[in-house]
Amino acid sequence: MTYLGRLTAVVATSLAVAGCFSWDGGGGGCAPAGNGLTGNGSFTYVCVSAADPECDGRLTFDATPSLPRAVARGGHFRLLYGASVVTPVSSKVVGNVAGTSGRDFVALRSGSAGFVVLADAEAVDAVRLEFVEADSLAIGRVGGASFGSSLFGEAERLAVYTPVLFRAAALEGGVPLAGALTDVAWTVDPPELATIFTGLGTCEVTGRAPGTGRLLASRGGLVAELRIRVDATAPIVDAGEDAAVSDASDDADVDPPDAGDDGGDP
Repeated sequence: MTYLGRLTAVVATSLAVAGCFSWDGGGGGCAPAGNGLTGNGSFTYVCVSAADPECDGRLTFDATPSLPRAVARGGHFRLLYGASVVTPVSSKVVGNVAGTSGRDFVALRSGSAGFVVLADAEAVDAVRLEFVEADSLAIGRVGGASFGSSLFGEAERLAVYTPVLFRAAALEGGVPLAGALTDVAWTVDPPELATIFTGLGTCEVTGRAPGTGRLLASRGGLVAELRIRVDATAPIVDAGEDAAVSDASDDADVDPPDAGDDGGDP
């Protein structure tokens, strides 16, 4: 067992001896002040992208933040503990994301992994997260339907020249897993229907021509597709010109007395 692994084991053992694992069962143990194993504080899971379903509907303020049931392999996330540095116990299961000052992590493989907070080589607190392999993918509009809803699979309507942001999520047994996916490949079929710009688990789609087709997301042999329909819309300048020359329509809309007078003429 590694040094960090031993520290995590020591923290867990000391808590078990103190009876702090039975506090919520009415056994008279000690109620922790946070979600860490020692109860000294709380680990905060942070979504690094709008693609992460873990933060859908999450309350902004929470005295004891909840942690994900499971994070998808390949999922990118942030784990904080106040101003302290959070260190993963296993570098084989979880890796640091370059350029994030050690705050961001990516799940490299499935399994269970611990995280510790150290102060002068002593473990201040620890937590354990589960990382699993997804069995399916889902696509949804950012800010629209939640992952796993009945709206997935229905055709999404887009307008020419108007960008719309979509996201992909990893699912296990139909339940969304936490983490913004780092390795999703996006395509549009047919390609002339729209242009795409990809981000961290997201895909911005801009319609180029009216028609119907599919938006596809793939990773590790899994594929999700969403039917899309691009509708033609008049350019803004044309709409303005039409409004300027359409006197009859303007009069009816903005001058009700005239419209009524006209209707009363024989």
